[in-house]
Amino acid sequence: MTRGWMDGIEHIESLAVGYSDVPAGSMLPLAVMSHIMQGYQRTMIQWAQERPPATQKSAHFSIGRDGRIVQHASIFTPTWTAGRVNAPTWALLPAGANPNKHIVGIEHEGFSEEPSTYGHDYIYDDEHPWSDAMVLATGAVHEWIFEQVPLLVPSEDTVIGHFMVDASTRSNDPGDQWPRQKIIDWLAPTQTGKPEPLSTLQLIRYALSGSAHVNDMHFTPEPYPTDRPGREYHRLDIPRRQQ
Repeated sequence: MTRGWMDGIEHIESLAVGYSDVPAGSMLPLAVMSHIMQGYQRTMIQWAQERPPATQKSAHFSIGRDGRIVQHASIFTPTWTAGRVNAPTWALLPAGANPNKHIVGIEHEGFSEEPSTYGHDYIYDDEHPWSDAMVLATGAVHEWIFEQVPLLVPSEDTVIGHFMVDASTRSNDPGDQWPRQKIIDWLAPTQTGKPEPLSTLQLIRYALSGSAHVNDMHFTPEPYPTDRPGREYHRLDIPRRQQ
């Protein structure tokens, strides 16, 4: 396994990543941020394939409604997924910091509100929730990330949405169909045996101390659990949609 890259999924690497003060492979994630693409996964993949990168947008993962998982960057390299800050509510965001330097970003296919300038198929709501496949896929990605970064403890401070750093222009991102509590509940059993994880208060203190880099911590990421292939390793109990 290449460090920071999840085994068993597609890797389509984006070059629209990184900052001069956070060298590639040195970022220590403080949270996993979920997004809604306001579009389709194929667009994210096209952007990742640009050489040179013409679109100044990226994320660590894109997940399709069909459960397809594509990784675009190492989880220890910052992507360009949430740089704008407006009325933030994320407790772990250091004052004046660029969120991109502290998060792993996951883009999910679909729409949480009406696009203003282009077409779409449907908006996520109670009649059109996230697909089971997409929920299971994002749960699996979250679980893997938390296994790679012992610092992370599942909570509302580490499983976050884009709206938590930009309440002005991203207030509905990822929207009310985002299964946040299911993800947190799913992650809880994976914490058994983790070496002395930091509390939320300790995380805040660490974040406020300045830019957090993976080299500041000493740990060896665990390999992805290959004994749980495909979708069979999920723990979520998701009611099936009525036909």
